Amino acid sequence: MPKLTEREQADFLSEPGHLLRVATVDDDGMPRNFDIDASDPTRVVWTLKREGNPVFRLSANLTASGANVTRVTVDLTAPDQDDVSTEALDIAAAMINGIANLDAHAREAMLAEVDDRASEVTEFIVQQQATLGEELQDLLVDRSGDIDVDVIRSLQLMSMTILADEHGSADPFAVLEYALDPDATDDVLLVNLTSDAQVQSVTSAD
Repeated sequence: MPKLTEREQADFLSEPGHLLRVATVDDDGMPRNFDIDASDPTRVVWTLKREGNPVFRLSANLTASGANVTRVTVDLTAPDQDDVSTEALDIAAAMINGIANLDAHAREAMLAEVDDRASEVTEFIVQQQATLGEELQDLLVDRSGDIDVDVIRSLQLMSMTILADEHGSADPFAVLEYALDPDATDDVLLVNLTSDAQVQSVTSAD
């Protein structure tokens, strides 16, 4: 079969109904299937990367609050495959598919903390104002006049880490990482979620 031209590839990928199923086999012979659908940029796109321990790297496209379509890196990790239950994987899949709702829920939790002047959300906003100065305005996607609200709405969801082995424990099951400036990787807020998608805490990277 002759190779498709770039135009033919673009036309093919833009057509609905094309689905690629990627299958791998575990050491115990059990299959793992992952679907890749390129026809809808708002759907989750799965890719799999195995790095010794069961570390799965996935990517998802979503429309984040107050922003355009944003690419979010999703890591699902566990120190040992035997520590990950089927229920934990089901919850992880639901979180990935509902990542836009998790994002909105996380922003609401951050907004709820701005009245506490000692909260890490407030400290983050003050720090961003001091660091960026007038350049802060260039990073805002909304300018309501309330700087706290504007910064939180303008944060970009950079990644979600799912700690699959923490299902049912007191530690976070998932961590959402937010940055105002994607290039400033040290200046981030972390929203920690329980396995039932409740916000446990909001902390800085420090």
